[in-house]
Amino acid sequence: MAWVLDRYDFKVRIDAYTNEIVPGAVGIPESYDPWDITSPRANKARQLMQYYALGSGKIDRITGFGDGHPLKEHAATDPKNQRLELSIVVN
Repeated sequence: MAWVLDRYDFKVRIDAYTNEIVPGAVGIPESYDPWDITSPRANKARQLMQYYALGSGKIDRITGFGDGHPLKEHAATDPKNQRLELSIVVN
């Protein structure tokens, strides 16, 4: 995908999300912060896209949204909210 996106006049937006998790719940540290998950996740996706041929000038933005944007059809705690969205921006 990175190879194709690099060859056309597109830019890419990378957005990462996670589900709502209660800090202190079983296995979840008190210091848990959803931003600490989604921002690095979005950045890692950018790194992988660049590794596989996407030029750095093709990235429009990378954003970690934490747990603030759950999918409408799922509860905020649903693991399906752990997602990465790639959007193609036509110039």
